[in-house]
Amino acid sequence: MKKFFVLLIPAGLLFSCVKEGESKPPAPDPGAQIAGSYKVTTLEIDGKSVLLNDAGICFQLDRFSSQMVTGTMKVTLGKDREPDEILGTMHLSSTGSSGFDLYEHTRKIGSVDKARTLLISVFYKGQAIQIAARKD
Repeated sequence: MKKFFVLLIPAGLLFSCVKEGESKPPAPDPGAQIAGSYKVTTLEIDGKSVLLNDAGICFQLDRFSSQMVTGTMKVTLGKDREPDEILGTMHLSSTGSSGFDLYEHTRKIGSVDKARTLLISVFYKGQAIQIAARKD
């Protein structure tokens, strides 16, 4: 039995060694991590909740570069599909372990956390709009 353990220990050490040049694959860049389709779950205008009964709102974020995504808003009202709204290019800034902030030029417009929740807060035509969406 002792000989078995004497052979087992060197075998375990031999197979646990990492070969030179071997490394873990790199993590996807921020643009690739953020890219995807986000379905709106809550919408508030000037602090008042808006019911989304027959409305379906989706944000499509596509990787433009490692630090940028492009956005498109898709809206369905009842059975009618509205024309897509091009949102433009957004810059990404890491917030550490919690996710990424989204910037339009130098103005922060939202964030995406590690739980795949997109939060957008903007002023449009004098109204404060807050949107929360989950990644599909």
